[in-house]
Amino acid sequence: MTKEARLIFLAALTLVFYALSIYLSEGALIFPFPLNEAILFIVALQFAYWNRKNAKLSLLIVVIGLFSFLGNEVYWSFILGDQQMLQFSESIATDIFQLIAAFSLLVFAFLTLKEQKNKIAQLFTVIFILLFMGSISYLSPSFVFLGLCFMATSIIINPVLKPFHLIWILLFLLESTKFLTIVINN
Repeated sequence: MTKEARLIFLAALTLVFYALSIYLSEGALIFPFPLNEAILFIVALQFAYWNRKNAKLSLLIVVIGLFSFLGNEVYWSFILGDQQMLQFSESIATDIFQLIAAFSLLVFAFLTLKEQKNKIAQLFTVIFILLFMGSISYLSPSFVFLGLCFMATSIIINPVLKPFHLIWILLFLLESTKFLTIVINN
């Protein structure tokens, strides 16, 4: 197992142990999905450091992680006061950060598609791109989850841009924890 795969495994294992501890104490399976963006950012920084020779992809995943992190209001609430947070929430700042992260993720998807040679993997990547763009248009989180299912499968069929392909697996795992928390507890 590569160091990048171990990092993804440890991130997933941390989420599972957290959810199990909540389940054992409270009886509800709850993953800490508000932390997903922080986990993505930390993993992206580590991947970029380990693979700094591939500067373009390293920078791209750091941009995805950073702007995903900045686009989550939860983190801003730690540094802004109540009144400042209210004003910040009403601004479009987090929307712009989320849009930059989404655009960067689409660039990563198109780079992945460009490298793929397997037709089924290409089809699954195109399905991801369409579903992801649909999620932006219709604000449907289930489109993101379904799209990442296709993208993870695509990467398993034809792993390209190694080791950065593991970021897709991480994104799928993070979105799965969010999806499971919402579906199981409703």
